[in-house]
Amino acid sequence: MKNNPTSKRGGPHAIHCKFLLQLVLIFESLMQLTHSEALFAPYLLVYALGLLAAVSLYKDELRRSGSTALPDRERQLCNIAAVFFTVLVSGANYPLWLEYSLGESTPAVLRAAYGFVMFFFISGGCFFVFHAIFRCISLRPDRITWREAVCPKAEIRKPRNLFLFSFFSIAFVYLFILFLIKYPGLIESDTIVQFRECLTGEYSNRNPLFSTLIIRPFVAVGMALFDDINACAAMYFAVQAIFVAFAFACVVKTLAELKAPRWLLIGTVLFYALMPYHIMFSIGHSKDVLFSVSITLFCLVLYRLLEQPNGPKRDYFFLLAASVGFCMMRNNGILAFAFFILVYFFSCKKENKRILLILLLSVLLCIFVKRPVLNALEIPQSDVFESLSLPTQQIARTVIDHNDLTPEEFAVLDPIMNVSMLSQTYNPGLSDPIKALIHTTLQGNPISPRQMLSFAKLWFQLGLRHPITYAKAFVDLTCGYWNSGYAAAPWCNFIAENNLGLHLTKSVPMLNMLFDRYIGAFDDFYFLQITICTGLFVWAYLVSAFICLIRKDKVGAILCVPVLCVAQTLILGVPVACDLRYIYCAFCGLPFVLALATRPLRQIP
Repeated sequence: MKNNPTSKRGGPHAIHCKFLLQLVLIFESLMQLTHSEALFAPYLLVYALGLLAAVSLYKDELRRSGSTALPDRERQLCNIAAVFFTVLVSGANYPLWLEYSLGESTPAVLRAAYGFVMFFFISGGCFFVFHAIFRCISLRPDRITWREAVCPKAEIRKPRNLFLFSFFSIAFVYLFILFLIKYPGLIESDTIVQFRECLTGEYSNRNPLFSTLIIRPFVAVGMALFDDINACAAMYFAVQAIFVAFAFACVVKTLAELKAPRWLLIGTVLFYALMPYHIMFSIGHSKDVLFSVSITLFCLVLYRLLEQPNGPKRDYFFLLAASVGFCMMRNNGILAFAFFILVYFFSCKKENKRILLILLLSVLLCIFVKRPVLNALEIPQSDVFESLSLPTQQIARTVIDHNDLTPEEFAVLDPIMNVSMLSQTYNPGLSDPIKALIHTTLQGNPISPRQMLSFAKLWFQLGLRHPITYAKAFVDLTCGYWNSGYAAAPWCNFIAENNLGLHLTKSVPMLNMLFDRYIGAFDDFYFLQITICTGLFVWAYLVSAFICLIRKDKVGAILCVPVLCVAQTLILGVPVACDLRYIYCAFCGLPFVLALATRPLRQIP
């Protein structure tokens, strides 16, 4: 009896009962999530995978063909990961178990009991789904590992050939669409401001100045040669599209050096060449694209240096350049980069100290340029409230829901945020209206340090008084970056209204109509929506990190961190609940991170 694990758990009858309970909770949880405000397709995908994993574990327990017990470390990782994802899904769907309508006459005890039961069903089924997935990964990592391609000696230069093929293929697609369908490019309001600054010479750092200065030469040359702002934009976006194609080709080349199989290489090229967001962002959204591509190149170069510390010295220069792009292309880049330095320091502080030195040098250089240098040049910085989206939303939500400010608290808040206008202004998923209200209330006057300190104290006091309301405001403003996916405009397909003369020209109307139908299918068709779900892609990075931890692959785990650090900064200060461009870096680097996490075990040192 000592060696019979079945007897320890009550025999087949107990296994059947446990599996039946899991099925009931999984299906009930999934049924409740049909009422979620999030897109249902990602949930359906994850729950289908969880159900398959649960069935596989159930069969293994019955057959006892192999032990289903895990070592303590792996078991703890599975439990932590399952609880973490359960908290994400349950928290994002708080209206299903916290805000429900049973009628005003229903006793409070019954309301609380009903909410508890709903929470139990949703979170219980979610836990079993993710626990089964992570347990299967831990028990059978070989099943998610791809096999190395066997290349004859004649194909010794295959990575270089694949780089050239993928570069020209991807660049051709982007340039074809730019010049024949979407000329001179797709430009949102922020990029309009950058073009205006290049024309007038009156710069600011509200949009990252570094990305604005990259546009400047194209404006100067284009106006000198063509005297046409549309030609300037087309020149810039053509070069940007080539640069994006170069970065994606570098990903393909790296996978070829890992001896990735042909299906993985072809799938990666098609992913970069045909996915609508890669096409649309390559010919628009300057700062978001350059920021995301810089992170992808940063991960590629960092991987080369971690695997080959004694490799070419030029790789350290490339790491410095990619690090500067990481920090400078978006205003949240330095904060995300600082988070990554902390992770790298505690993970690899005794290994390759030159990498740590370059990371520190990069962030210090960027801080010096963005603060003392720009201040000396009298370049205006972004407003302090631009990075305080979450606190301002939490305060506004609390005032609207509870209306219990004391006279002293009102005296602190009203000069900064007109309290009487909050209920007409507040939007749970968008912080711009509240920030606009603050700017209107302040009337252009800078907030004093004393006012800022009082505002911070008020935020803390209201949070202690109404923590649940603060949690609701947090979920409503950030859920798009850590849960499933949400209906939102995934890309810009226009040129924002402007007085610069920038306008979209439909070079070939028939091609434009066909292309718009193609990209529209990803928003209209149920399962194609999966490919544009921001939260689902962030989940993919979390799962990749879990796989690397299970396989004790420190390099793979570290390379999942940069994108997760960006997601962390979005949670702290994102202005809108779901916008693909803010987390576009997750879409750029995913093929590399997934391939690295599932590479053959013998490649892991």
